[in-house]
Amino acid sequence: MSAGVRGEAHRVRGFQPGDVAQMEEIARSAPEAAGWTRNAFKSMEMAGERGWVIETESRVTGFVVVRVVLSEAEILNLAIEAPQRRSGQASRLLEEVLITLRRAGVQRIFLEVRASNAAAIAFYQRHGFAEIGRRPGYYRDPDEAALCMKKILTG
Repeated sequence: MSAGVRGEAHRVRGFQPGDVAQMEEIARSAPEAAGWTRNAFKSMEMAGERGWVIETESRVTGFVVVRVVLSEAEILNLAIEAPQRRSGQASRLLEEVLITLRRAGVQRIFLEVRASNAAAIAFYQRHGFAEIGRRPGYYRDPDEAALCMKKILTG
């Protein structure tokens, strides 16, 4: 466990089925996150996806979901609850997951982010992700391009 920016104890751990309700609530309150339903979170493991959560004082305050295929991974969803944003939790969560994936032999990790989401793009760039392309019309409500990003985990 480590002390957070606001003096609270944070812990990153693997997803557990009991986390689903809190993860769904966080996703619902984060319009920039993928709008997953409770069933989407419940079926993660069947779909070959792995999840991690960050807890603040034993309460889930953020999550990340990743799909791993051989030596590549893709971040499918990442969100931190609104009151905890800009506290360093997203960085801590992402850094722990990247270490875990690197140890598991993942060499490259990808993601898509709304082209207008400047804060998320800057966040991922600070963590070593680089733009590799765009997907026009990838997002809906509103229609928008996705910025595709990649990070090399080896070396």
